[in-house]
Amino acid sequence: MIHLHNICEEVEKYCNITSVTSEQHVNMRPSRIAQDNEDVEKLTQWFSQHIPFSINDVLMPISSGVVGTADINCHLSHELGCEGISRIVGGNFGNVKFKRKDKVITLASVNNSAKIGKEKITVDPLTLFHRILNSPLSLFSDEGMRKGTKSPLFSAFTPTKIDAVQGKNNFVVVDGGHLLHKVVWHRNMNFGDIAKSYLTYLQTHYESNVAVVFDGYHSDVTGKSTKSAERIRRTNLHSSHEIIFNEATCPETSQGQFLVNERNKVRFIDLLKNFLQKTNVTVKQAVEDADVLIVETSVSVRSQYDNIFVVGENTDLLVFLTGLAPMKENLYFRKCGKGRTPHVLYSTASFKYKFSRMILSIHAFSGCDTTSALLGHEKTNFALFKKKNDTWKKNCKYF
Repeated sequence: MIHLHNICEEVEKYCNITSVTSEQHVNMRPSRIAQDNEDVEKLTQWFSQHIPFSINDVLMPISSGVVGTADINCHLSHELGCEGISRIVGGNFGNVKFKRKDKVITLASVNNSAKIGKEKITVDPLTLFHRILNSPLSLFSDEGMRKGTKSPLFSAFTPTKIDAVQGKNNFVVVDGGHLLHKVVWHRNMNFGDIAKSYLTYLQTHYESNVAVVFDGYHSDVTGKSTKSAERIRRTNLHSSHEIIFNEATCPETSQGQFLVNERNKVRFIDLLKNFLQKTNVTVKQAVEDADVLIVETSVSVRSQYDNIFVVGENTDLLVFLTGLAPMKENLYFRKCGKGRTPHVLYSTASFKYKFSRMILSIHAFSGCDTTSALLGHEKTNFALFKKKNDTWKKNCKYF
């Protein structure tokens, strides 16, 4: 065909003529004309049955005649679009946000709605069938459960002045996970000396009235537990070799790298727990997560001391103290500072809002070690939402 094309071009040049194909007459064959006439007849017949300009005061598609509801506003798309543009004119491009509630509602939503209780909710097919995935992206990422940021929840609590705490007969319950990283390991120290440095730290900062509570681990650290997802996430971030050691062994890796490995951490907790117990330090270990046991330990001894201090950095401890031991006057949570950041003290009545008994449900729904966080929603957003929404308050009694 290529050679024939070249021959045709040469013949045209010799004859000084040019032949082209007219796009206007490509489909003028009898078969195509018959098909077009048939299609026009169908279209004419359809419009004769569905009058496009009927006089009525409702919105409806001319194909089905289904009457649109009062919330249909697609006929105002131009006005709504201009209104949306007016809100962003003069602003910064980085601050421009488009919200779903500002989208026009089409007539298709009449058939795409679900009734929940007395409320009728429009289901957007573009959102529902956007992607076919094994799990919703709003709850899970490629690594698994979404990790929420817990620290913003501290803004929902009012710190207590340390000077306001009275009494000298105090008891301290230390979060074991916090303690493991609080004491710095120095070079050329064996594990026996490292255990002694933990004892020195406890005696220096908390004297004798102290209890340490560690997380629990299954005999098989790869087994399933309530914190499996969180531990898998941490392992994926950093990895370290498993080390068999005793009190005379000197670690050849850094403290952080050593504790990343779950098996190393389990062995070291056993070594440290046995050492501290021999020196008459109260040490407890939970079956899995230690937060509840820490709160239970502090509540169990509150009648024996003037003040009970729970020491750690985790927001979970303050949440559980507020939810499980509300309005206990001598229970406090001490959030340890880092570097020049000072310690901050909170009481069980520090929660700013009146629904302190609902704080456990807020904590669970907004994401914790055992539940996924919602993409784009901080914990403080849930607290503000519950403040305004009575439905949440009613449902929380079942939590």
